[in-house]
Amino acid sequence: MNFNFNLSSSVIIALATCLILLIYIIIVYVRRIRRVTRAVNSDTTDGQEPTDPMTMLPASVIVYAQAQSSWLEELLPGLLAQDYPAGFEVIVVNDGASEATRDLVENLALAYPNLYLTYTPDGARNLSRKKLGITIGIKAAKHDVVVMTDAATIIDSPLWLQHIMANYNDSACDVVLGYAYMSDGDKGLGKRRRAFDFVADSVTWLTSALAGKPYRGTQYNIAYTRDLFFNNKGFSRSLNLENGDDDIFISEIARPYNTVVELSTDSMVMANYRDHTAATSDSRHRHHFTGARVSKTSRRIQASGEWALWLMLLAGLAGVYLSGFNLFAIGIAALLFIIAIITVTATWRGAMKALKGRRLLFSLPWLIFTRPVRNLKLAISMKLRRTNYYTWKK
Repeated sequence: MNFNFNLSSSVIIALATCLILLIYIIIVYVRRIRRVTRAVNSDTTDGQEPTDPMTMLPASVIVYAQAQSSWLEELLPGLLAQDYPAGFEVIVVNDGASEATRDLVENLALAYPNLYLTYTPDGARNLSRKKLGITIGIKAAKHDVVVMTDAATIIDSPLWLQHIMANYNDSACDVVLGYAYMSDGDKGLGKRRRAFDFVADSVTWLTSALAGKPYRGTQYNIAYTRDLFFNNKGFSRSLNLENGDDDIFISEIARPYNTVVELSTDSMVMANYRDHTAATSDSRHRHHFTGARVSKTSRRIQASGEWALWLMLLAGLAGVYLSGFNLFAIGIAALLFIIAIITVTATWRGAMKALKGRRLLFSLPWLIFTRPVRNLKLAISMKLRRTNYYTWKK
């Protein structure tokens, strides 16, 4: 080990590669993450009515419920208490005609005349029951705009519907993509990993939508017009798939000119996970499966930034080795890598805060650095496993 300013051309190339990768990480990867953080932080309408109530449209809120009466007990009070002067109806789609769900909704409907119940036939087979239920709910809707959510949702803000629907004051708006954050209470092994991957997956599709390339939303918080749904022939292009209502369908109808991303804090809802391990695993597997049928550009760009950290490390180690462990080369390689880790970690901390994720500190660099490995493991497992996401396999 020595200290020498004279570096060989091979060492200079290796260290220059580190520098180029650092620039790429900052300009491409970090910039994409910050796009989402800025969109959340730039909103100034939280806690107040976002627009003139007289110009707002009535709304139909569709709630899909699959034997989830206990979830509905938590969702419906916040949903029915929405401060929305234009008027709205809530249609609960009771998948499988659960008696507990029926009794709950019928009892609440005595106090809330804008609450309705419909159901999917229990004998329906070889098709996506969720897509069938959503279609039934949309056909039953009275208003032009339908807002989609799920029974496993909590709506904290009484202004949620106002913030979602305010975007329809623009006549060009047909689709609104909202955000749902993960519920707290995850105490199991891997809780930090699940929290980070949830936000990282969300940032990937949100930043693409903010850049005018929408391809996915979240099942807990999406709005679109009935005309757009029927003009697209509903979910007809993906009827053989169990899922796809929040990505394949969105990629079919969402365009830069007709889609708005709503990221005000009041517009966010909570995905009410009871079993975080099962829920997050199922979500990642489902979206990986359906993701093969939608745009991969955003995911590839995001992955390139994640792998760039690994390449930086390898290039730095190569430079150190080729230099004969020259302390000068070690210092340059270490400085560049530390700058990359600090910059990326600080950026992700900002995104975690903006998107109401778990506050991570010491574990965050490791989770960032190892995310490509987890994604690769997911891809391999999906290739090897016998998938059950086709309706004819149910």
